[in-house]
Amino acid sequence: MQTSRRTLPLWLGALLAVLGLAGAPSQGSAQSMFENFAYPGKCMDVYRGDLSDGNHIDVYQCQSSVNQYFQRQSDGHVVVQKGQTGPRGYQMCMDYYPTAGRVGDPVRIWPCRPLTGPADSQHWYYLGSNQWMGGSGNCVSAPSGTNGTQLVMAACNASNPPANTRWKQRF
Repeated sequence: MQTSRRTLPLWLGALLAVLGLAGAPSQGSAQSMFENFAYPGKCMDVYRGDLSDGNHIDVYQCQSSVNQYFQRQSDGHVVVQKGQTGPRGYQMCMDYYPTAGRVGDPVRIWPCRPLTGPADSQHWYYLGSNQWMGGSGNCVSAPSGTNGTQLVMAACNASNPPANTRWKQRF
């Protein structure tokens, strides 16, 4: 039986809640940097700090610059760059649009907008396994630790996650 994109996160969300694996390190709190477990000293980064629609998120040397600050909101949005607005005047959020968030799809930024449900491309869950899971049921991954490497979606594995899909919070 094939699981639809809309039902997978509901099922997975319920399972994670039962197992106590879901969490949110920064719901409604201070902005945080997120360092990759596989590549110490490398953090999530909005490429070149460019807040244009569709810009990608990459891995880059942690340096506490504004483009390395992310904040998960209580509704599931992840706002980038301390809520600064892009060229069109909107706050920008972590997203995987226009793709479906499948394995290998890029992680990007787009203007924050109201969420349509748990499978929305701007709805994110921070798992107890230190993984960022999107509404598609896949997780954010750093394919390499080379500065500028674009982040992509990868299969989530909460019980034995690969280090390159794990992100620890840095303040």
